[in-house]
Amino acid sequence: AVAGRKVSVGVLRAELAKKLGLESTEFRLVHHASPVTDETCISALVSERSDAVQLYMLKHTSLARHEAASVAEWQTVAATLRNFEVDDEAAHGQLTSFLDKYPAMINLQMPISAGEGFKPLLGFAVEGAPSMNSRQGCVDELLRRGARVRIRHRQGFLLEQAEESGSAFVEFLQNKEKEFAAYETAAINAWRAVSSKLCGETGEQIDDEDTMTGIVHRFCKAHPEMVNFQSNHAIGPNDIPYGYFGYAPLISFAGAAACRRRRGGGEKTEKVRQGS
Repeated sequence: AVAGRKVSVGVLRAELAKKLGLESTEFRLVHHASPVTDETCISALVSERSDAVQLYMLKHTSLARHEAASVAEWQTVAATLRNFEVDDEAAHGQLTSFLDKYPAMINLQMPISAGEGFKPLLGFAVEGAPSMNSRQGCVDELLRRGARVRIRHRQGFLLEQAEESGSAFVEFLQNKEKEFAAYETAAINAWRAVSSKLCGETGEQIDDEDTMTGIVHRFCKAHPEMVNFQSNHAIGPNDIPYGYFGYAPLISFAGAAACRRRRGGGEKTEKVRQGS
């Protein structure tokens, strides 16, 4: 690329992004000998004896592209899990490959397409299953990696949906719900303690950001399968949420600046809950 000495690296990066069809946030330019920022001028990088400078492009996937790719793969896996014409071994291979890449999406609930209900991967694996052999390997893999048995969205609990669909896994899931009850109860209680502190809907206000970040860090380390879990700390009978958050992941509560201020939290700044 040709650029004048007074051009900044940021301007050069923006022009390269246009030419290459990339987002400027998906790469940065580095120099072999000098630190480079967007404000660095090309003149600071060239020698007195040459007008040429060599910069290296370091590419990385933007968060937007990463999330779009992960959601598309999640939907593909969910569609495979509920297609019982695909044998369990083939579905299991696809499932494990996905969870190796995106382990935190194991309890995420989404529809496959518009108009469908929100379900986790375990829901797609068991609802309507004609026999346990049709998805036993997948179900065992999901449970081994932390899929929750007691999980719900607007249409009801996973086990209720399995019963209504005539799933062959109903009795198996009933036993697993009892087996995992102590851990799942402790995990959801810990989740709700974090969500309430993030948004300030608690008697224990956390205004110190390092303290709040530590709480989130310890929770995510103890319960990595709950990072994208969707629920609420404001719940009525049968764990049905009320209030404007509805079924939400922790990151939604972290962004609730107005909610924190109503309850005596500090002013909104770019640093509030950034660490969390």
